[in-house]
Amino acid sequence: EGVTYNSYVLITGEGAVLFDTWKGRYADLFIEALRKIIDPGDVKHIIVHHMEQDHSGALPVVLNHSRDALVYGHPLAQDMIRSFYRVEPRFKPVKDGEVIEIDGYRLVFTHTPWLHWPETIMTFIENNGVLLPCDAFGGFSIPRAIFDDELTSEEINAYLEYARKYAISVVGHYRNFIIQNVEKLEKRGLKPRIIAPAHGL
Repeated sequence: EGVTYNSYVLITGEGAVLFDTWKGRYADLFIEALRKIIDPGDVKHIIVHHMEQDHSGALPVVLNHSRDALVYGHPLAQDMIRSFYRVEPRFKPVKDGEVIEIDGYRLVFTHTPWLHWPETIMTFIENNGVLLPCDAFGGFSIPRAIFDDELTSEEINAYLEYARKYAISVVGHYRNFIIQNVEKLEKRGLKPRIIAPAHGL
């Protein structure tokens, strides 16, 4: 069915915030896509939600363009970055429930272990109501649009089958953690307007 690799950019007065990257083999394409939005050198903050290489693989190339960027992630991610890529960026481990503010944007971090690696985190951009959950809430396929409200109901129904298949095959083994982590988000009172996963719509 194919799959998309989704990365997101928040443009602020204190530099751009980059949420995840792509596979290393697509690093040049990633930088090319990023250039259509911002100068890669303007990336000052990089959030690593999950160290699996389809989301972190282009990190070394991004760091070559923005050497002073600060990387944020789960405490386990720092050693993983060093081990996977032989780079040691400036790194800030984020605590479960920690809030950081960048140019007035409040980013709330939630540790969501085993969705689907132990160091997975999510970010909630409080100002915009955007939840960036990495692999959670993702789906297979390459939809013709970016947002679900741009598709017909028939296309949405077809996509939901890909989302179910993704949930079963990628995070299904850790199904108890799905329930625990969704309950954690609910207890925190996070009410997303937009869910922006790392794969799919």
